[in-house]
Amino acid sequence: MVISNSRLDRNILATPSFQVDGVFNSDMAIRTMAAQGLNVDGYRQLLTQNMLVSQMASAYTNSNFVTESELINLLSLPRNPEISVSFCDFRD
Repeated sequence: MVISNSRLDRNILATPSFQVDGVFNSDMAIRTMAAQGLNVDGYRQLLTQNMLVSQMASAYTNSNFVTESELINLLSLPRNPEISVSFCDFRD
């Protein structure tokens, strides 16, 4: 799974905390990122990671089964408190 730079940019531009009067403001974005201890590159990496986790969680939520390799991939992702996972082992 990949998050394109254009999708990432659109997400950043649409972030309400980076806007002034509903319009993206780069100074506000940089200050907000700095208040979280991040620079632009760090924020982009964190956002990419969060979007990938969300994308993968959505893929699993919308599927009826998970293969063992998919489960291993899911478990290798960083923990996200917004995602809960339940396991059922139907093997004999």
